[in-house]
Amino acid sequence: MGVRRHRQTSASLRNDGVVVVRMSPHAETRHIYNGMVVADERTQRDLHECNWDPFAQLELADDFFHTYISATSAAYMIVVRLPDYIARSIRVQRAERLLAVVGKAVARRQWTDASRPAPNVHEVWRVYHRLFRIPVQCDIARVRALYGESSLTVVVPRRDSWRFRLAHWAESHVWHQRRLAERAAALQADT
Repeated sequence: MGVRRHRQTSASLRNDGVVVVRMSPHAETRHIYNGMVVADERTQRDLHECNWDPFAQLELADDFFHTYISATSAAYMIVVRLPDYIARSIRVQRAERLLAVVGKAVARRQWTDASRPAPNVHEVWRVYHRLFRIPVQCDIARVRALYGESSLTVVVPRRDSWRFRLAHWAESHVWHQRRLAERAAALQADT
């Protein structure tokens, strides 16, 4: 099973306060030949010889795994752009307060050769995922996912008690200071 990284991580702030985050998705790939999982070294050689890279076009698309993160007083929203033919899911780990956004793609090819009476089958399973740490003031039990045609939206609600409102205020204050600093740096760069 190999791990591949794609684009670099970067972030920018739009005028409406939505942070646009481009994170390089982590991808784990599993190759299955005729029902058996095989090592990466053999598959890389075979893929190079047959010139088959089933996910190349998908991964080069500008909006693939493009992520928008926005925050309101009620909830965080994470929107991940994923084509509708990729299986999409989320996983929430309560113990470590982690949210995993997952996309799974499968490709298959078949061929015949003289040494084997049945056709050969090569399947490639690739799982793309990103991890987000869930802030303390969020209610893990009420995290939900909305599945669209080309995106997955995850809503992470915040809690209302005074203790969590104070954590939200502190976070908003830090966020506001960061926005002011970014704007000042942008103005300085323009002059």
